[in-house]
Amino acid sequence: MTLPARLASEATVRNYPLTVLVAYTDADGVVRRSRDYVAVVRPAPPVRLSLRNVTDDLRGGDEGPVRGQVVAGEVPVRSAVLVLRRPGGDREYALGDLAPGERAPFSFSLTVPNGDDAGPRELAFAVRYVGPDGRTVVTDPLRATVRVGERRDRFRIEARDPT
Repeated sequence: MTLPARLASEATVRNYPLTVLVAYTDADGVVRRSRDYVAVVRPAPPVRLSLRNVTDDLRGGDEGPVRGQVVAGEVPVRSAVLVLRRPGGDREYALGDLAPGERAPFSFSLTVPNGDDAGPRELAFAVRYVGPDGRTVVTDPLRATVRVGERRDRFRIEARDPT
């Protein structure tokens, strides 16, 4: 028999006693109760993922890379996909399965609009993965700051011999 159970997200990973009893109606229509059964429940450690070594080469009016690594915590993660949340649509990068402590590199190519000024920008990422029960899980946002550099002139015209 399987019964759903939930623990608070901040619950400590340790053994918790769970007392169970069964109420039933016997063949004579009498409601009966079993004796108490005690089971031990231990929550799985939480999945922790982080971003590391996020670098960029972004300039206004140009396309450039944002690179980094996703690092798994103590729990393995199956079928992980890094999702970059962007106005106009999310971008995805398949990471695959991650063992505890494993680092998976990623790279996104982003276009910075021509009118954007230089300066820091915050990017919001999330990781979507398959949980132990087979359901899709999405992490809370993982944030990284990148810096948009000054615009580059596409070309420059110089007079070499103005006569």
